[in-house]
Amino acid sequence: MATPVTDTPEKNENRREHLRADDPVLVVRVDGKTYKTVNWSMGGLLIEGYKGGLTTGALVTVAAIGETTKNLTDVCIRARVIRSDQEVGYIAVNFLGLDQSAFGLLRAFTDVKSSARSPY
Repeated sequence: MATPVTDTPEKNENRREHLRADDPVLVVRVDGKTYKTVNWSMGGLLIEGYKGGLTTGALVTVAAIGETTKNLTDVCIRARVIRSDQEVGYIAVNFLGLDQSAFGLLRAFTDVKSSARSPY
């Protein structure tokens, strides 16, 4: 007997548009405070240690990105909070648009990570 074909995705199928990275850990400035990322991609990021009042659906601006608090580069990334856990101190944001500076920085972090994985 043939297995029926369906249009429903498999339960474990990854439907993300952008691959996530957890290395390097990035530092971002949101609402005047700096936070470390748990993971990030060209489409968004997950912040740990968040203690603010942003809830799911809130609009936010990521104002700076870098690898440390000492080398932050100013950016202007409009984003929407897609997940918020105030008890644990995490928020996930989805970028609504990247400015040129942010795009270049995230692309550079992605390219550095890709080069580090290249086999010799």
